[in-house]
Amino acid sequence: METGYDRFAGRVRPLVAEPLLGQYARALDGVGHQVVGEQHGKPDILVLASVTDVARTLRTSATVGDWITGNMFVPDTTDRAMLNELELAAINEVGALTEVCRRPHDRLDSTTELVRASLARRVPPGGLTRLASHTEDWAGVEHGQIHPLRLVSLRYVEHLDFYENRVAAQLVDRLREHLSRRIRELTTLADGLADLDEYEQSLRRTQSWRKLERLSKLVAHAVSDAAAPSALIQDSLRELRRVRTKILALRDSIAYRHASRRAHVPMRLVRTNLFSNDGRYRRVGSLWDRWAVHETKAKELQREVDESFLESYDAYVAALTVRACGVLGFTPIDPDAPVPTAGSAVQLHSPSGELTCSLDQDGGMRVLSGDQVLVRVLAIGHDLSAAAPDSVVRDWIDRVDEACSASPTPLVVAYPGLRSSRAGLPGPIRRRVHSTGPHSRTRARSQELIAIVPITPLEIEGEERLARALRWTVLGLSMVRQYPLTLSTGARRPQLTADWFRTSGKGGELELLRRPSAMERALLLQSFDDHGRRSGGLRASRQEEFLRELAGSLDACAAQFDLFQTCPLCAGSATALQPRDRDTFHCRCESCETFWGTRVCGPCGERYPILWPKNAVVDAGDEDRLDMTAGADILALPCPTAVPGTRFRCPWCKHCAGMPGCGCTLD
Repeated sequence: METGYDRFAGRVRPLVAEPLLGQYARALDGVGHQVVGEQHGKPDILVLASVTDVARTLRTSATVGDWITGNMFVPDTTDRAMLNELELAAINEVGALTEVCRRPHDRLDSTTELVRASLARRVPPGGLTRLASHTEDWAGVEHGQIHPLRLVSLRYVEHLDFYENRVAAQLVDRLREHLSRRIRELTTLADGLADLDEYEQSLRRTQSWRKLERLSKLVAHAVSDAAAPSALIQDSLRELRRVRTKILALRDSIAYRHASRRAHVPMRLVRTNLFSNDGRYRRVGSLWDRWAVHETKAKELQREVDESFLESYDAYVAALTVRACGVLGFTPIDPDAPVPTAGSAVQLHSPSGELTCSLDQDGGMRVLSGDQVLVRVLAIGHDLSAAAPDSVVRDWIDRVDEACSASPTPLVVAYPGLRSSRAGLPGPIRRRVHSTGPHSRTRARSQELIAIVPITPLEIEGEERLARALRWTVLGLSMVRQYPLTLSTGARRPQLTADWFRTSGKGGELELLRRPSAMERALLLQSFDDHGRRSGGLRASRQEEFLRELAGSLDACAAQFDLFQTCPLCAGSATALQPRDRDTFHCRCESCETFWGTRVCGPCGERYPILWPKNAVVDAGDEDRLDMTAGADILALPCPTAVPGTRFRCPWCKHCAGMPGCGCTLD
């Protein structure tokens, strides 16, 4: 049985039938080579090219700082917006092609047909032989002579199905195909630039000032490279559509209808008399040559892009992961450090702690806190929103869910999908192919799919949506799983009570509900010291050692509250954490008035994290709108009908306290 390295599971496994593009990798001379799966999920041609272009720029980057400051949007917008040589030739020569198709040269040819005897003009020699053997065509026999009823007659007709006209007819199809592809490409590019305009417009809306700052920098960087070609794209689209309209009109022409469009015509044109001596046909032949040269170059370039795409997409998503950590406030400790390669890492820090982004041999990126893997970001080359029947797309997503269940760590899966492709999907499927937040129904699962996010250089919000997915593991799940913090005290119990800790049901453990003040810390240590002296259970040296260890553990736990009490948006430390019942807490930043914490879902009883910036106006009806209105600054989604920031949907069971009247759904 053939095997391959399963990038989801992180180990060698048998290859499944028709794997997703990028799901498997084979080790060859120490380099991970992707195993290509079914072709239905192949990304859009413009996505393939743009990812390859951006990755080519990333490979020339010398430092991590270059990754942070570089433009991750389409870098060669101007080149793509300009008309190429074939398109300029089509614009100039469409008149000659129209003349040839509408008024083609013809040749005389002869044909035979069975007609009434009175209509026969010329009877070939074989016609009399046939008459002698077909008595049904006789009118009768008189005096030994046959009187014919029907005769085979020879007729001369115009013949249009010859080489030169076949070239013209097939050129119509080839130009139509090329122009349609280019119009689709430029339309996709224009949609990306329209997103820039929409983001620029959103800078005037009321929103979190931190998101406003990030958004303005992101738009300014992208606009500096992409604003100029916007008018050029529209001009090119106008010209291409005009030419395509003329080409489409030739489908009812004489040459197009009568010359064979299926007969094989070699790309290298044969110089016949018509192509050499007739002015109209000579111009059509020249246009065919332009198409052949362009097609040859395009196929070679596409072959190179296809071969390097999966590796390029891994590099693109890896760089975007480091940038997404920057959105969360984690910046490189050494911006001048070399860019990571397979097996190396980037050290990041923020007031709330430190992270490590480690690049695996298979191209995946692990995000670690100390030695603990918080999440793995895995890029697959399969477009989960590609044009396919709904049942096929649903099967792709189910296979991603199934593959992720074999992962030893939480996963964020990135794929090269476009908004235009997602827009045509049914709502439930669309929400599955673009979702942030845990997919499992319980927080107890250690292996869970955190997000499926579409990321391409054509959608500027990819950085924010990836950051929102990472926030779930860096902050959201940590708040749920680590709070309250546990402190081991051996077999001893404190002899005082306080509102900042409680004794655990397990003997010898304290649960810290908030960071203790210096006085509270001293009182707790004094309590253990007094109890030890009264009981006399330990010698003085052992007692001092116990207190030193307890003080160190207490300080370490207190330091871990930096994660909970540092503002996720402005990184301010002027915050107040309020412990609440059922192991939940609420925290508010005095600087930017953002609040965050945990709440309990009534129906499923699970805790879930929340984050709400001041002035947030969040549209959570669609993930694309969520990218625009909230970006990375949100965890659990708000109820759309409640007062902003007061009611949220449980990410585990999807329940909202306002259901069913609030409009929230369980899908």
